[in-house]
Amino acid sequence: MSERLAAPSLRLRIVVVDPPSGVSFAVQRGKSELLAPLAERGETIQFELSLRLGLSLPDGSVNFLGEFAQGTPADRFVYLNSGTLAGQPGSNWTRRAKLKLAAIRR
Repeated sequence: MSERLAAPSLRLRIVVVDPPSGVSFAVQRGKSELLAPLAERGETIQFELSLRLGLSLPDGSVNFLGEFAQGTPADRFVYLNSGTLAGQPGSNWTRRAKLKLAAIRR
């Protein structure tokens, strides 16, 4: 009987340095679910998540997969939402940043 090998993965830590006071931040999972911060310490907010690594793309770059990987295979990114998009209804902020993954190599 053959055992199925687990796909390799990458543990990723996102650190928001000196965030605006009173503004919520959350990483987007899939189309609308949000990942709450792992830690909020003074001047930083931290998130930890995992991305699966698929077979390399034709140009040799990493193929990021999983519930946090957004965009096309050639242009993957993670969304970092703030204000109303992070589940803070009364906020004056409505922002979503694309954290590009292209610079990460195997």
